Amino acid sequence: VIYNNRVYVGVGQDPEHGEAPGHFYAIDATGTGDVTDTHKVWSRDGEDFYRTMSTAAIADGVLYISSLSGFLHALDPDTGEEFWT
Repeated sequence: VIYNNRVYVGVGQDPEHGEAPGHFYAIDATGTGDVTDTHKVWSRDGEDFYRTMSTAAIADGVLYISSLSGFLHALDPDTGEEFWT
C-alpha cells in the first residue's frame, strides 16, 4: 500500500513451513536505489506482531493490518504506534 509517500508492506513466513516472527515496514517512497537502511521510517516485528501475509488498508488516518494469529492491529501510519489490537 502506498499512502502519503510511504510504502507499507508486511512479510511473514509461509505457515506450511514453520513459524517465525513477521515484520511490517513503513518505507519512505521518495528515495532511489537501495533504500534498505536509509529510508525505513518505522517497523513492527517480534512477539508483539507475529506473522502477516496480508495487504494493509488505510482509512480515516488509521492503518489496519492482520496477523496469521487472528489479530487485527490498528496503527498510526506516521509512527507505527498501536491504537488497539
